[in-house]
Amino acid sequence: MSRLGFLLRRSVFAVVAAVGVLTVVFLLVTVPENPNVAKVKFAAAMAGNDPQAAAEAYRATHNLDRSLWWRWTHWMGNVLRFRWGVSQSMGAPVVAVLARATPYTLGYLVPGVW
Repeated sequence: MSRLGFLLRRSVFAVVAAVGVLTVVFLLVTVPENPNVAKVKFAAAMAGNDPQAAAEAYRATHNLDRSLWWRWTHWMGNVLRFRWGVSQSMGAPVVAVLARATPYTLGYLVPGVW
């Protein structure tokens, strides 16, 4: 068994495993009904508007009316391009939040590995 063949098989396995894990995460988050739709319906009903129309508008705005395949490919593309959105708790882009936290994480991780 050559070293190049071994590395190639391991790399292919790593890519397939990563896509599998990301797909499972996507399905766990996407398949259940979005809880914000219920909030939008409630807010529209309290304001005297049509809750169904408000829910449909919310779904269209957030691409929830698109096919599952379209949403998966769009989501996977954003993951690969590091377009992870805005943190709801910090109000900043997720990539920026992770960039700020990475040095502290490495500060604990690196000494622990040695």
